[in-house]
Amino acid sequence: MFTHIIRMQTSVVRRSIGYSAARFAAVPKVDDEERQPSEKVVGLVDAIAGLTLQEVADLNTALKKRLNISEVSYAAPAAAAAPVAVAAASDEAADEPKEEAKKIQTEFTVTMTAFDAKQKIKVIKAIKANMPDMNLVSAKKFVEALPKVLRQDVDKEEAEKIMEIFKAEGATVEMK
Repeated sequence: MFTHIIRMQTSVVRRSIGYSAARFAAVPKVDDEERQPSEKVVGLVDAIAGLTLQEVADLNTALKKRLNISEVSYAAPAAAAAPVAVAAASDEAADEPKEEAKKIQTEFTVTMTAFDAKQKIKVIKAIKANMPDMNLVSAKKFVEALPKVLRQDVDKEEAEKIMEIFKAEGATVEMK
């Protein structure tokens, strides 16, 4: 009974807005029997099931951009999605060999720990020249209060350059 009413409403809508039957060919039928998905849909499901969590996040972002979907926050769907994400993560962890995640350090701290007493003046001049907002007096105080941080949160290339400069002047420098 309800199926008949829905089909009648669909045909009325089609005629009123001028769409052909071909336009609505992809509309799923409302009936009690279970539909079998097409090969295309099965292929998509298999491809999505094989994605990593990062790839799923990238897919989500790409689809939102492509389909112009704005961010909508609902507590219930997020709570319902959490067990799925945990299950996917556990499946992924079971499939791949356990590898310890190595953290790659990208930011370094360069510290001056000591200097050659004979080269103290050169080290003070190097501090004054390479440290922002340092005058001669503050550079002298800096050198006399070692160990001190020369630069903090710099990339490896810059940290190595700083180390070379101060080692050439007779300072002992560490990179952490």
